[in-house]
Amino acid sequence: MQISKSLLRISIKSLVESMDLPTMVHIAKDLMPGYNLHERMGIRESMAIPNLDASRRIIDDLIRDDRFLDFVSYLIRYEEEGIMGRRISVAYLREILKEVYSQGYLFDKDQRMFVEDPRIRKTRNWGVLRPGNEYTICFLRIDIAGNTELVKSNSTDTVHRSYGFLRETVHASVERRNGRVWMWEGDGGVAAFFFGNRNQAAALAAMEILHELFLYNKTGCPLSTPLSVRIGVHSGLCEYTEDNAALIKSETLQQLVNLEKSHTLPMHCTISIVVREMLDHLVSSQFLPVRSNNLIHYTYSLELEE
Repeated sequence: MQISKSLLRISIKSLVESMDLPTMVHIAKDLMPGYNLHERMGIRESMAIPNLDASRRIIDDLIRDDRFLDFVSYLIRYEEEGIMGRRISVAYLREILKEVYSQGYLFDKDQRMFVEDPRIRKTRNWGVLRPGNEYTICFLRIDIAGNTELVKSNSTDTVHRSYGFLRETVHASVERRNGRVWMWEGDGGVAAFFFGNRNQAAALAAMEILHELFLYNKTGCPLSTPLSVRIGVHSGLCEYTEDNAALIKSETLQQLVNLEKSHTLPMHCTISIVVREMLDHLVSSQFLPVRSNNLIHYTYSLELEE
């Protein structure tokens, strides 16, 4: 995030006018573990530091460590709940928020953090996930059933057009619910959901993909046989990384792969019990329980409704 001179100025003033030095340092240590203000400023521990100098240094360090948005989230919590047994009005908070919003960020009340405004920008990590940190993420994995046979039985152009339709459908269904497609190969990929009711968003995206594909097969699929997919949805802890090879080795992704490959029929979506427990009743009732290898999963398909 780019910090304008005006945002820098009001952030420094906000600290100076809202809190004493111990509170400033407390916030800095919460956001940057092991933080030592005297060490950062290159002065002896016995020397007093004026509040204005301390505020400037702390804000500079927060920006340098890419923790500024976390700092603004902290100010919101500080305003609402207090800190160190005190509740104090945060000076210039409204002005700070206005600047942050103008740069394309929204405050997610469920996660208590700022995220990208999807109307302005869409990046893989929503602008907030940090490599090496663990997060609870709901993943959707989609795979084309009978890919090898489809490629053999149809022209390259026909396959590209049909697979392109699927890719566009997946991106639209996922991004409409503020998800992100993290991996895509020719015959499928993996999408991630992190904000809001991530499990419901993933389940609804999967259902929409099946509906769109059903209509496509009925009205415009040029392939010799219908385009069919398997979809798995699972949620769990995952260490964020931009290295897909490392990501796929995580326990949560391995469970997802197994769910899709071993427990899902073509043109079905199978969700884990972890995901089902977080769905609204209206949505969860659309998924029927199935037992496979002594495990219970829940599955949805258009055929089950007929």
